[in-house]
Amino acid sequence: MTSFQDDELVVCNLAVSSAEVSGFVEDKSKRGKEFLFIVDVLWSDGRSCCVRRSYQDFLEFRKRLIVRNKKLTELPKLPDSTVIQMFKWDKTSIAEERESQLHLFVKKLIDGNPLIVSLPLVLNFFEPRPTDPIPYKHHSDGEEDEDDPFSEEVFDCKWMKQKK
Repeated sequence: MTSFQDDELVVCNLAVSSAEVSGFVEDKSKRGKEFLFIVDVLWSDGRSCCVRRSYQDFLEFRKRLIVRNKKLTELPKLPDSTVIQMFKWDKTSIAEERESQLHLFVKKLIDGNPLIVSLPLVLNFFEPRPTDPIPYKHHSDGEEDEDDPFSEEVFDCKWMKQKK
């Protein structure tokens, strides 16, 4: 990968071409129950992936972006996670609200300044992690393996909320 660095600005030939928050799943972790938001990512080199990020991950990501580049204040604000939870008991409705907020945030980020989508901070945030789901695989004969935990049907049910 070719890159040029000048203070906080890094220009390289890899960028996030598009990203879309497409759903959420409930996760039971050491911190208790939380929702992880599914983001479909398309890279400038043609790769695509699906990553899961918590709302807290997005809050920290936004904060670090603005600290690094003061001009990014036009990014949509994301409400602090505790403020919303104090007034709502239905966790699913909170997740649905957050999903639409995160969708707008990601859209503004990706559609904004073209240099932003190639910043290391942005690349690292959208790069798959070991905990991210592995998409289902199609066999060359077109058949799906019933035992494959990443078959299309199982993948959709397990990792994505059902769209209405």
